[in-house]
Amino acid sequence: MGKLMAVSLLIIDDELMLAENLKEFLEAEAETIYIAINGQEGLEILERETIDCVISDVNMPIMGGLQLIEESRKRGLEMPFIFYTGHGDDNLKKKAAQLGAHDLVVKPNLHLLEECLQNVLKK
Repeated sequence: MGKLMAVSLLIIDDELMLAENLKEFLEAEAETIYIAINGQEGLEILERETIDCVISDVNMPIMGGLQLIEESRKRGLEMPFIFYTGHGDDNLKKKAAQLGAHDLVVKPNLHLLEECLQNVLKK
């Protein structure tokens, strides 16, 4: 699709290698990409940087993705969330939607993730 001006993403995954690979894959979509290895670290970045979209794993130590979206909403942070997880089912998808997530994509479907991201960034 080509880089959208001044877009910043936050990728949160406790598997650092996966997060780095995802960053590389999505470099054409964003000017700035931050990486965090858990929700707590992600929340710290969300509070100090302007983030256009969060791509987060669900199950992580310290703070998982669902806790992160709840906590960020409590703090008035309204950026879109896309969950990118290895264990997605209808219940998790429903829960994520109830918390305000834009979508939930099951790993390793990178092209669907990229499509979701493009849809979020167009809005």
